[in-house]
Amino acid sequence: LQLSRADLAPKASTKATVLLNLDSGSATTSSAAFSMTNSATFNSTTSLDYYDGLGNRHTLSTYYVKTAANTWDVFAANDGTQIGAGAIGTLNFNSDGSLNTTSTTLPFNISIPLTGGAPTPQALAIDLAGTTQYGSPFGVNTLSNDGYASGKLTGYYVGADGMVVGRYS
Repeated sequence: LQLSRADLAPKASTKATVLLNLDSGSATTSSAAFSMTNSATFNSTTSLDYYDGLGNRHTLSTYYVKTAANTWDVFAANDGTQIGAGAIGTLNFNSDGSLNTTSTTLPFNISIPLTGGAPTPQALAIDLAGTTQYGSPFGVNTLSNDGYASGKLTGYYVGADGMVVGRYS
C-alpha cells in the first residue's frame, strides 16, 4: 500500500448555500440607491468564504434590502467589489414568512470576475432555499460552499475494519 504525499488539488466553489431569517419588522430602506458602503441603503448583510480554481479563498458578501412588504432585493460583492450594477435577485415571501418559491427563482446564478490567474469569470450558484422572513432579528443559520483549497496529507490511521483514512490540511 502506497500513500501519496502530493498536494490534493483544490476544488472551485460552484454552489453556495445561504440559509437565514430576514426580520419581517424591518422598515423598507431609504430611496437612496444601494451602496455597500452606506448601511442606510440595506437592512442586513452576511459574508462567506469560497474558493477559485487555484484554491485561493475569496469573500462573497450578500446584502439584503427590503423594498416592500414580503419583498427583498439581494446584492452581492466579491472581495469588497460589487458584482453587477444591480440586485442579483429578489426574494418574495408568503404571508406566513415562508419563501414564495413560485415567484422567487433560485438559485441566483452569478458570474464573478477574478484576478490572479484563476479561471475567470467564476460561476457561482447562490441557493437561499429555506430562507424565512419571520418577526425575529436577522439571523444566519447556514453558510457553506462546495469548494476547498489544496491540502496536504497530515496523517492517516487504519480502522478496526481495515479501512485506511487520511487526514488532510
